[in-house]
Amino acid sequence: MSYIGRVTNKSSDIRVFDVTSSTSATHTLTWTAPNEQSLIVTINGIKQHEDAYSVSGTTLTLTDALVATDKLEVIGINDLGTTLTPAQNSITNDMVSSTAAIAQSKLATLAITDSEVADNALSGNKIDGGTISDFASTGIDDNADAVAITIDSSENVGIGETTPLGKVHIQSASSGTIAPSGNADELVIEGSGHAGISLYSGTTSTGLINFGDDGHDSPGQIIYDHNDNSFQFVTNTGERFRFASSGQLGVAGANYGTSGQVLTSSGASSAPSWAAAAGGVNTPAFGAYENGTAQSIANTTTTLMQFSTVAFDTDSCFDNTATNYKFTPDVAGKYFFYAKMTYGDSFGTNQDKVGSLEIRKNGTGITWQQTMSVYPCNQCSGIVEMNGSSDYVQCYTWQNYGSNRALYSIAMGQVFYGFRIIE
Repeated sequence: MSYIGRVTNKSSDIRVFDVTSSTSATHTLTWTAPNEQSLIVTINGIKQHEDAYSVSGTTLTLTDALVATDKLEVIGINDLGTTLTPAQNSITNDMVSSTAAIAQSKLATLAITDSEVADNALSGNKIDGGTISDFASTGIDDNADAVAITIDSSENVGIGETTPLGKVHIQSASSGTIAPSGNADELVIEGSGHAGISLYSGTTSTGLINFGDDGHDSPGQIIYDHNDNSFQFVTNTGERFRFASSGQLGVAGANYGTSGQVLTSSGASSAPSWAAAAGGVNTPAFGAYENGTAQSIANTTTTLMQFSTVAFDTDSCFDNTATNYKFTPDVAGKYFFYAKMTYGDSFGTNQDKVGSLEIRKNGTGITWQQTMSVYPCNQCSGIVEMNGSSDYVQCYTWQNYGSNRALYSIAMGQVFYGFRIIE
């Protein structure tokens, strides 16, 4: 059988020596025997054990001398027990066992080029403790001058870290003696100063982090949308909060509420929503007055007062168009209303002549006042529950002088105010 370091024995390497009619213990061979193992010694056909003789050069010495009738035969295999160095380029594939193990120390002095190694000839476990410099392949080009990537016995990967603290540990510099939580050690990013992760996307695309489980690949998400520069947070597959490009806070998408509204809790089982502020702003609110034109009031006729000039109207709820002059709030709650009116035409001294003022909700009076005076002046106020959609309030006046009477023509002679009460 051939094996590395040996070549096949040739017939010229086998020698035979015969002795008869000798009574000596010492005999001279016709070749130089390398050692006892290279000889087969028989006396009268019986093979002798190696301790029954010794050899030195060409001299064979038996332990006991022969007798005249003994027949000695010595067979010598010249290559047995010796190491032969094959000639250069004389070893072929057939001469090397497929299971042969060549020591690393022996390979260290060899210069093997890539053309001398067959494709797919080396497996990973055939390189033990060695270092491959200037390594390059189609997918990897190694020009590092120090250890860059470490894979430990737990198959954890360290980049810039020789003792990875997680499944993948990327370190630019040590942050000190620290270890990640066992609930968050799949990816460890470490630096001695600031440490971070950069996600780069197209100008009209998104950068996102998905949170999934065995029931859904992404029930939770953190999304940055470069199309409108908004930051979105998703839970249970639905968007819950969003920060828009100017810092606006959106609820359940791009719902940013209206000016003055606040984020209001709906309890533990519901999401918050935008609602009018409570405890800070009395809105909706309005103030209106007659612009200095003396409105004429017919005798014994209930007449809608004309507040044609709006001093303020926070939510655009007061309608000062002809035939309306009414306030319709868009937020439900309790409201305080105040109204004042003054007649400019004299009622004289007749004690049975009066002028009155009334605040009405949806056409029905809720508070009123009447005055018997030369120039009747009335004020009234009240608190009213409004539904925030269809309920409205107006002011009316009435007089029984006997003919038309005009209201006082100065600005602010007739006023009407209202606001939502903070609860």
